[in-house]
Amino acid sequence: MPPYKKLHQLKRLFIFRENEKVKYSLHSRVNEMNMCSACYLEQKSLFEQHGKQSKIVMVGDSLTARAQWQEVLDRHDIINRGICSDTTSGILNRTDSIFNAKPQTIFYMAGINDIYNGVTVEQIINNIDEFIRITKNIISKSLFNQSC
Repeated sequence: MPPYKKLHQLKRLFIFRENEKVKYSLHSRVNEMNMCSACYLEQKSLFEQHGKQSKIVMVGDSLTARAQWQEVLDRHDIINRGICSDTTSGILNRTDSIFNAKPQTIFYMAGINDIYNGVTVEQIINNIDEFIRITKNIISKSLFNQSC
């Protein structure tokens, strides 16, 4: 089921626990998004301060952030620059911390949170194209776009 339809279901979802009815509303989702913004800023700041360099950089949202790429791929030349709930515009906002790692290769995956937040497909494509354009001028080898 597409994420935007799930949001509509969440707006109608009721949770029953010990005779207590709690409505999960759109307002709750907005509060959750604001909390994620604080997490985004914290991670962005951490990445900017870290300064570690690596041949391969993984960039994206929670699907990227939650993976242990060094273990999964059995390599030690990978750093993870994924941030939960990130969007294509969020990634564009933090390109310095990505490119400061001096990667030769970047794996990029984003867009689902944009859809979830109501960003138009045209804007998502424009953001991805902008990231590709910037990346072509900076990295020496490859950009792998894993977004659909």
